[in-house]
Amino acid sequence: MARKLAPALVTGNTCVVKTSEVTPLTCARITELWTESDDAALPPKGTYSVITGLGSTVGAALVSSPLVDIVSMTGSVATGKSIMKSAAEHMTKVSLELGGKAPAIVCADADLDLAVKGVLASRICFSGQVCNCCERVYVHESVKEAFLQKLVAAMEGTSQCPMTCSRRIHIGVKVGAPADDGVDCCGLVSSAQFDKVKGMLDRAVAAGAKVECGGTPLTNVGYGFAPTVLTNVKQSDEIVQEEVCF
Repeated sequence: MARKLAPALVTGNTCVVKTSEVTPLTCARITELWTESDDAALPPKGTYSVITGLGSTVGAALVSSPLVDIVSMTGSVATGKSIMKSAAEHMTKVSLELGGKAPAIVCADADLDLAVKGVLASRICFSGQVCNCCERVYVHESVKEAFLQKLVAAMEGTSQCPMTCSRRIHIGVKVGAPADDGVDCCGLVSSAQFDKVKGMLDRAVAAGAKVECGGTPLTNVGYGFAPTVLTNVKQSDEIVQEEVCF
C-alpha cells in the first residue's frame, strides 16, 4: 500500500485505498498513525482515505466511478480482468500487479547449498505472499536428486545450513502465529483460502504428484499448512500453472 501511495501523494494527488476484505488491519493502523501525527512533512489530512468492504460491491463502485483517474490493484488475474472491464467504461487508466508463478532454475554446475537457500528464502519470505516468490523449480537432471534431498531437509528442519532472507530463517520452516518468536511462516488467512490450497494439493496428488514433505494441515496454527514439496508434476498441471496464494 505504501509503495503505491507515496508516489501518488508526493505528486499532488488524492488517494482512496480499498483494502482486501480479509486483511484490512494494516491499512487501518497506518491510517490511525497518520491521523494521530502532527508531522508537517506528511500530506494534509483528507488527501488519503481508506474504505473497506467486498470487492464485488465497494470495489466495483470505486473502479467504475468517473471521478477516478487511475486504478492500481494488486491481486489475482481474474480480479484484474474484472477491473479492466469496469474501468473501460470511462477509459480510466489501470495499473495492475497480478499473481505470478515465479520459477527458479538450478543448473548442473550450481552451488546447491546456495540454490536451496535462495529457493527456500524466496518461497517463505513474508509467508509466501509476494507475487515473485519462487513457486516452482526446474533442476538439471544431473543434480536433481542431490538438490531435492537438500531442499526437503531444509524444509523439514534437518539441514545444517542456516537460511537468510531479510531476516534469519531458522533451520527448518517454523509455522506459527505472527507474534510468535522465530516464526518463518504464518497460517493461511481464512478457511476459504485453506480449502483452496488443500484442493490444489489434493488434485495434484490425484494427477500423480508425489509429496516429498509436508502436505498436511497444521491443526495448532489456525489455518496452517505444513511446508510442502511436490515432485513428479507435469508442466500442464494446475499446481504448476496457477499461483498458490497464502
